[in-house]
Amino acid sequence: MDTYINLKPFKTFLSIALAFTLFFVVLSISNDDMMNLYSLIISYLSGLVAIICIYFFLESDSKQIKILFFAIIFFSLRMFVGVIHYLYFFEPDYLTSYSSNFDYLAEYVWAIDSMNIISGTLDGTVDPDGEEASTAIALNKNYEMLFFMSLLFYFGGEKVLVVSSFNSLIVIFSAFLVYKISFFIRQNKQIAFFCFVLVSLQPMEFISSILARDIFGQFLIIFSLYLMISFFNTKYLKYLITLLASLITSFVREVYALIPLITIFVPRILTEIRSGYISKKTLIGFLFLLIFSLVAYDFILSNILYRFLDKDFISLFLSLPVSLVYALVGPFPWTQIFLQPPGYEFHIPQYLTSVYNFTLILSTVFYFLKYKASKLDYLILVFILLFFFSGILVYGGKHTTYYSVAIPLLVLFDKESKLSLFFMRFFLIFMFWVLMNIIYTFIT
Repeated sequence: MDTYINLKPFKTFLSIALAFTLFFVVLSISNDDMMNLYSLIISYLSGLVAIICIYFFLESDSKQIKILFFAIIFFSLRMFVGVIHYLYFFEPDYLTSYSSNFDYLAEYVWAIDSMNIISGTLDGTVDPDGEEASTAIALNKNYEMLFFMSLLFYFGGEKVLVVSSFNSLIVIFSAFLVYKISFFIRQNKQIAFFCFVLVSLQPMEFISSILARDIFGQFLIIFSLYLMISFFNTKYLKYLITLLASLITSFVREVYALIPLITIFVPRILTEIRSGYISKKTLIGFLFLLIFSLVAYDFILSNILYRFLDKDFISLFLSLPVSLVYALVGPFPWTQIFLQPPGYEFHIPQYLTSVYNFTLILSTVFYFLKYKASKLDYLILVFILLFFFSGILVYGGKHTTYYSVAIPLLVLFDKESKLSLFFMRFFLIFMFWVLMNIIYTFIT
């Protein structure tokens, strides 16, 4: 039986589209003239409606009521943390105000301004062909994502904390996708629930009021993998779907468009190398890829790799082992938070993300040592590793969210699927780094 029959990608896409539609319909009750508190409550209710919609579309054989219960709990928790963090660090009187005076970090201010401009082009208050709009479009490296996020202001008014509801909801959407993938692979509700919990509780951007777009990008990446897995057992259709997945990942960063294209061929190549025989299909495919690369060379350079043409990739490859250590360790020392460097308000989730990543990597190593990997396992692993290594190669392992964006997918390899075991490992690794920070503090 083809995998797309089990995963039902068209039904999944429909459920996500409908959930987003309902989210914006409810959010449209809010407006610029409304008190921020009321707008925040409406955005919270919008998220709840969207979650119920997604749950309603789950297949009957995988549906369990506790998924809905915990989806609401985790959504509420992430949104609560984001709101409290924002009120504490930036605008204590936000809830009783009618507007926002947020002015922190040029990147976040630019994001708000761009969302305002783009939403203005939709409601007619900003000329879409004017210099202001053209600049916002040209300078944003992931305009498609920002355009979608600008709908928050278009429907709900310029209310900064509606971002907290959106980011929290996006994580839950990602968790539902991983839940469906896990259930398809393992045919076990308990294992799927385990995956759902760990994706929902991932530390990355747990402060949901952050005005970054990484968590939305993660959702697009996970959805791309979902599509590739859905059609993995088809003969030719999987290659067309891979092109679609490539397009979707390019919305996050143009260079990511190459990752699904590479991923789809690797499992077959690895299998043939292990068997000591390279088939004619593989050789023809490799030849076709080589010809395509030569023909599309200029297009790839000018539209996909143009941001990295000034990089010294020889030096980056040579320093890859050091960058890998940086990525595994994460931001260090943690005590730097007390020096209050720029962005320190958002540091704690980055520290915890490194611990979370290491715990999942450890579980994955155990899986591949203990079980015989399938072609689908290799597909998923290669997909994750390409995102991981692209993040540490270009940024030297010093930008946590870039190399961590696909790491939560490693939950699919924790076949033991015991939350108690995972959190015990997490705690032990966390305490190890606490000890390292104490030692570092005493010797410096």
